[in-house]
Parts: sequence; C-alpha cells; structure tokens
Amino acid sequence: MPLNKNPDDLDGKRLEQELTLYKRMVNASHDSITLIDRNYVYQVANNAYINARKMRGEEILHHSVAAVWGNEVFNELIKEKLDECFKGKIVSHESAYEFNKGELNYIETRYYPCLNSEGETVYAVIVSHNITELKKSQEKIKHLAYYDSLTNLPSRLLFMDRLHHAIEITKRDKKSMALFFLDLDEFKKINDTFGHSAGDELLVGVAKRLQKSLRE
Repeated sequence: MPLNKNPDDLDGKRLEQELTLYKRMVNASHDSITLIDRNYVYQVANNAYINARKMRGEEILHHSVAAVWGNEVFNELIKEKLDECFKGKIVSHESAYEFNKGELNYIETRYYPCLNSEGETVYAVIVSHNITELKKSQEKIKHLAYYDSLTNLPSRLLFMDRLHHAIEITKRDKKSMALFFLDLDEFKKINDTFGHSAGDELLVGVAKRLQKSLRE
C-alpha cells in the first residue's frame, strides 16, 4: 500500500524546482541582473553581472552596493535611483563606462520595484543592457544624414541647418556674414571622358584639400 505524501513536502519540492528554474533563467541572460534590498545590499547577482564586475560572487552577494562600487559612486550615481525605485517608480538611465582602455561601453540600466503581497516595494530589480552597438549604429545613421558618403563633406541638410543658425546669429549680434560658392569647371567632361570613378576620385581629392584648408 503506497504511503501518503505530505502536501507540505510536495509544495517544498515544487518551490525548490521553481527556484532552480528561475536561477537558471536569470543566469542564462546576457543582461546584468541584480536584486537589492532596502538596506542597499545585494541579494541576487547573475553571472553576467558578476563577470562584468570582474569579481567573485561571494564578493558581491550579501555585500552593500557601496562596498562593491565605492562610497563615492554609490552616493553620487546609484543611491538616488534606488531610492526612487523603492518609492515604487521604474527608473531608467544611460551611462558610459570605460571597461577597456580607450573603449567606451554604453549601458542602459532600469530599476524595477519588486513588491510584496501587501504592495510594498521590498526589493529593486536592476537590469543593465549593453547598448554600445546600438549607439554606434545611431551615430552612423546620423553621420550619413549630415555628411556625404563619398567625400565626407557636410550634406545639404547640415549646410542649411548651419546657414540658418549663422543668419540668426548675425541678426542677433547685428553683424555681417559672407557666403561663397565653389564650382569645379568642366567637371562633366572628366566624367564623360574618364568615367564616373575618376570623377569620384577627383571629388574626394578636392574634399580633402578643402578640409585641410578650412577650420571645423
């Protein structure tokens, strides 16, 4: 005759299985994930966060944020955001860190309030995502919008923006300004005779000379 199993034991096993599953899920994330209590102490830190900090897990878990980051960084950059999160607000910000010498990494961090059954914020869940590649793509798109892809000279869009700005300054300061046009004589003949690749090469050469001769 089979023995009756204690329901509490079943609940305990189920809870343990769920906790193991959640731990695996959090550690599988490439984003840094931490759980910080109202005393500003780390209760959870996934592998991505530990590796990014280049520390051992025992040097982070159950230690204060100030101990991990230093008092200055904690007080100036982190504490205020945690306090806002503990008020029940979702906080988001971007920051730049120099992980390797001369290499900036852009990180987007969000603080999510973690509530208990009574609706009180007892923890802050912090998720940090590396957006460096996104930033590079945005800068590239911005550059393509404002600069010619062949010569790298300012495009018409940027020219018109700077022109309107210069006109406003002259009106405000009651000064004069000068605008001159530069034309390449018989440029069409070069394209027709030697081909468009030769014409492109000439344009690039002229652009380089202009950039060397004029200030930014």
